[in-house]
Amino acid sequence: MKNNILIILKRPPFPLSSGGDQAMFNGLEAISDVANVYLTYYDPAGYLDERRKGLENKLPQITVIPYKNKEKKNIFKRIVGKFLRIVGNKSVDDMVFKPLYTCESFPLGYHKHINRIVEDYNINIVQVEMIWLASLVTSLPGHVKKVFVHHELGFVRHQLELSSYGENLYRKCAVEVNKIIEIGLLNLYDAIITLSSIDSQKLRDNGVIKPIYDSFAVVQKADKTHSREYNAHKLVFVGPQSSSPNVLALEFFLDNCWLDLLKMDDEYNFNVIGNWSQEKITKITKSYRNVNFLGFVNKLSDAISDSIMIVPITVGSGIRMKILEAAQIGVPVVTTTVGVEGIPFRDKKECLISDTPQGFVNAILELKDNQLRETIVNNAKVGVEKNYSMDALKENRKSIYKQICK
Repeated sequence: MKNNILIILKRPPFPLSSGGDQAMFNGLEAISDVANVYLTYYDPAGYLDERRKGLENKLPQITVIPYKNKEKKNIFKRIVGKFLRIVGNKSVDDMVFKPLYTCESFPLGYHKHINRIVEDYNINIVQVEMIWLASLVTSLPGHVKKVFVHHELGFVRHQLELSSYGENLYRKCAVEVNKIIEIGLLNLYDAIITLSSIDSQKLRDNGVIKPIYDSFAVVQKADKTHSREYNAHKLVFVGPQSSSPNVLALEFFLDNCWLDLLKMDDEYNFNVIGNWSQEKITKITKSYRNVNFLGFVNKLSDAISDSIMIVPITVGSGIRMKILEAAQIGVPVVTTTVGVEGIPFRDKKECLISDTPQGFVNAILELKDNQLRETIVNNAKVGVEKNYSMDALKENRKSIYKQICK
């Protein structure tokens, strides 16, 4: 008999415009093959209807039940909150470290909506994904199994952000408080699923005592592979401005690597894929030459297939789906230790890895060597096909749910 699983997400993971959307979409597809899957999310204004329709078209076997009831907002509370934020005199960067994970993010009606789905559809497993939804565990019925899928460890990301933005008393306190809350919420679940064994160990080392299961994320099967006609002078960065690790990564590369690379070879061009504000685009293109912002692209494979992908991530946790996707398409990757964490890729085997600006520049220049580039591309493609298949993910999740329900 199949489990009835309710998945709670921030939004429908469609279109597949980010690594997180890909991970959640493929997870839904895998789970729907081994269980009866229901999906809910908070959308009182109906802004996510197009996403929902696209998801239902791709995965019709899933029952989507969004929460759309509009509830009166506490205007007085919002005004007081805005006033306190202003007089608090914190910088814009400090807002990166704002307190997270509070149940106040959702109205009472949404909590009731989730409980009604549990009763109406005889749900026996509720699975919550993404850390900013973790507090929903506090209002779930006691008789269901509660599972949390951890895509990115918040306390790890916050600690790296603290190192990148610089430490002050407010930021240090915010990071510590968020970590305490995150670990405490995770320990209210019956089980945790992470996307890498490295993240699992970090959770255990930092106080999570509930069962933790290793899983993984898969990328969509490539509809195009590289033609071995590379443009060795074409670099590409994939990621929207809405993610602070992307902003830090792009700034790190431009401020520390790009000008040195152009001094050595001024034929390089750099394309940035993803949604960025016009203000940020103007600032960067005025300061740095040969940089192009392409915005959102419908087919990533077409935009990157003849290029070199750079992933200069210095902040983050979880799996960089963009690296897996590049490997499957056949695009060589230059990244950092943080960027490749959790993926079994080795330096000069499946990718090039460097954590210093000069090392990063040298790695890009090394890919002018056709033999090295072909070796990396072939090894990475084999690695992805071996370790990140949909069939393997289905069996993985089926085994995990079986253990949870014992």
